Amino acid sequence: MNREKLINAFRQSATAKGYAFHTDEVRHMPHTIKKYPAVWLSPPEFQSMEGINHGSVVYAVRMHAMKEGAKMDAEAKVAAGIELEQSVVDIFCSLSDFDFVAEVDKLKIEHKSQTLTTHGEVGVTATAEVITIF
Repeated sequence: MNREKLINAFRQSATAKGYAFHTDEVRHMPHTIKKYPAVWLSPPEFQSMEGINHGSVVYAVRMHAMKEGAKMDAEAKVAAGIELEQSVVDIFCSLSDFDFVAEVDKLKIEHKSQTLTTHGEVGVTATAEVITIF
């Protein structure tokens, strides 16, 4: 339905903010990411659908935003986390620029103390429901 359009909307929004964009299962992240800052979008999960010829589809999305952080002290990592959080909010808000996106609901952002790769990055993970129309 709108899955590929949604992935492309995330790609456009993330790259416009200067992030390298990747999408795949999380298990591929450590050997795929080579450049920071980076965004990793797990494949959107089809949650529900209303309507037949016209209606809406709800996708559950999980996105990781990361910034190089191996050489940062604790204070710099906190500042980087705040910056990442704002970028994630901006990316999700920019989805409303796409006419097939009706709403972003239940956005939750979690700061990660553990790295997702072996690079020592600073990261945040966002989850949300994105309601699309067709």
